Amino acid sequence: MEFDPLFRTLHLLSPGLYLTKEGGRLRIRRNGEEVESLPGHALNQIILHGRQAVSTGVLEYAAEEGIGVHFLAWDGTHYGLLHRSMSTHVDLHRRQFERDTDAEFRLVTARAIVDGKLRNARLVLRRYQRQRSVPEVDTAIDWVGNQLEELPHARDVAAVRGHEGAAARAYYAGLSALLGDEWRFAGRVRRPPTDPVNAMLSYGYGVLIANVLGIVSTHGLYPYLGVLHTAHHGQPALASDLMEEFRPLVVDSVVLRLTLSRSVRPEEFESDAGGCRMSAAVKQKFLQGLEGKLNANLTHPGNGLRMDYRRAIRHQTQRYARAVLGEVPGYQAMTLR
Repeated sequence: MEFDPLFRTLHLLSPGLYLTKEGGRLRIRRNGEEVESLPGHALNQIILHGRQAVSTGVLEYAAEEGIGVHFLAWDGTHYGLLHRSMSTHVDLHRRQFERDTDAEFRLVTARAIVDGKLRNARLVLRRYQRQRSVPEVDTAIDWVGNQLEELPHARDVAAVRGHEGAAARAYYAGLSALLGDEWRFAGRVRRPPTDPVNAMLSYGYGVLIANVLGIVSTHGLYPYLGVLHTAHHGQPALASDLMEEFRPLVVDSVVLRLTLSRSVRPEEFESDAGGCRMSAAVKQKFLQGLEGKLNANLTHPGNGLRMDYRRAIRHQTQRYARAVLGEVPGYQAMTLR
């Protein structure tokens, strides 16, 4: 069964594009000439990838219709979301702040989030290891498993973060072994990304958090109050929490598929003192891969229903809200097999 995308997304990639609204249609122009138009009702979110412009009419329409407008930097850093007011969800927000003072809730929920992330990370390594049989990957799989065994014994959120960090280092070492010397990936480097793989990971995580943040905001949760991450520099801590279990399944899987299939090549990236970035052609291909993955079907292990990844994110967001409200025993991450 195929699904229409939960969040039908318009990505504006090229610098200099200008998005306007005329009647019921959104029109994309470059240097005054129209390059594309589409009906406004066909969209649920708009993502600007750099230096594009949007008219006031588009912003007003987006606010009225609940269309999220996201702003990403060149490296994928998500630095803003325009979305209509969440003032109708005061009771849920109040309960979130009450939970923030509940040390046991924060600890149990942080454990569940990291448990889901590590299980899905191990799954990705195992899937690719079946095809390649690289000894270093087995070591990474074992180390992630060790951290999973230790995780239930974490006494506070700081200890949970410690297990996550140790597992992440092993996991990225496993990715490095899978990719080989050609890609020069020695581990996670964020700002700025210094190599092609980190450039794709950073950009992919930016697109993923835009999707998670849009869903979190739509469902009335206060996105800046998390349990694992803390709000700093305006970053949406809860959206960062809820995206963790999806990082390996969505972004990392697309990066591995594109690199190992040689669909993208290291020489297609550009590097300077400011970091490494994708060429326009690679970025287009990468975003197509991400959209394809987000729209791919899976069977949710929690309820046995078929859904795409955005609907899975929505399901997990709803689960978190119910945990906050005390309607279910606690948060349970989505882990695939």
